Amino acid sequence: MDKSIYIEIRDRLKTLISDTEFENRVFFVGGCCRDDIMGCEIKDIDISVALPDGGIRLAQWLHAEGHTVSEPSVFHDYHTAKFRLAEYPEIELESVQTRKESYPDRESRNPVTSYGTHEEDCMRRDLTVNALYQNVSTGEIVDITGKGLEDIHDHIIRTPADPYRTYDEDPLRILRCVRFAARFGWEIEKETLAAMKAMVPRMSILTPARISEEFLKMLQDDRPAMAVELLCTIGAVEYVLQEMPSNAAIRALRTLSLETADMRLRLAALLYDSQRARDIMDRLRLSIAEVSDITCLIQCCSEVLQWETVEDSRIREMQHKCVTADRFKEVLLLAASLSDGEAKIIEIKHRSSAMTEDGTAMYGYKLPVSGKDIINELGLTPGPMIKECQEYLLSLAFKNPRLTQSEALEALMNRNNNG
Repeated sequence: MDKSIYIEIRDRLKTLISDTEFENRVFFVGGCCRDDIMGCEIKDIDISVALPDGGIRLAQWLHAEGHTVSEPSVFHDYHTAKFRLAEYPEIELESVQTRKESYPDRESRNPVTSYGTHEEDCMRRDLTVNALYQNVSTGEIVDITGKGLEDIHDHIIRTPADPYRTYDEDPLRILRCVRFAARFGWEIEKETLAAMKAMVPRMSILTPARISEEFLKMLQDDRPAMAVELLCTIGAVEYVLQEMPSNAAIRALRTLSLETADMRLRLAALLYDSQRARDIMDRLRLSIAEVSDITCLIQCCSEVLQWETVEDSRIREMQHKCVTADRFKEVLLLAASLSDGEAKIIEIKHRSSAMTEDGTAMYGYKLPVSGKDIINELGLTPGPMIKECQEYLLSLAFKNPRLTQSEALEALMNRNNNG
């Protein structure tokens, strides 16, 4: 959201809670504070309320006073509520009480939560830069660790509390640390990095779904190669990509420098040489459509890279296989990241553009004859032979994209007569 809207929402809440029990107890917290300070786009607004069950109480009070679009969504198990202010109906806010956590079950990363002090709320968070608060009533930035603002300035990633305990309680924070370090290109503080390495075995309690969620976010950030390298450095890659050895993942780093944040392309690049690509995609919980899409990208790219010479017929065949010009561009982008032969990719692009200009490109191409035409002309019955004839005609069309109906039928007759 635009920063001006963020400020407007903060000022509106300040006015609404003035002279109420919520004054000086409502804080913007976490990512929105960090991104505001860094001048980054603000995606979500999280609110912490320093009162028992304060998040729900604030949302319900705002609704009772007529300041929300509708009744808030309340999640009593988590002591949270979601609501939209009447003046900003497109922006959902989430509020929660300041809380403390305990982890009685070592086989689960799900904590038991209860109302806690501001300090306890701060120390349960994953990073110092994500543990900043802004008092809505005063506008003051509250840096309880005394390191959050400094770490933003110095580009340092570290935990608010003891990192060994932090990662022992919730090992998902290891992946979040990697993701944020790579997202910003910042250095992980020495003790925090050592704790990540030591506590990696705790990642065995994480569900594949949560691992997948964090890893796919890494692939869509600006520095996926840095993220994969960090995973290898701390020994976590085997928990994320079990079927891919660390050395293979490291070799794939250069392929992740694609000038696109498209997760499909980056995964295709990472998995290009893997013999277990399908297994990895299944572990990452990709949809059937995503698996099919990435598999197609890898196969088409492999074909292009195997061309010893660039021929117009091959280009048209690949255009036809890709169906759309956008998919063809994706295949070439992937091939360029994996190839040492930049000249070949440039030549393919040049020739393909010329085909588009002169009308001989074959995206979505349809033969000038139908299956019915083939049956009638050759006296065939429906069956595999019809598909074989169509494939033969396609091979001719790739060489002559202006193939007419009469030429196609004549070619079929000659082929049939010659056995």
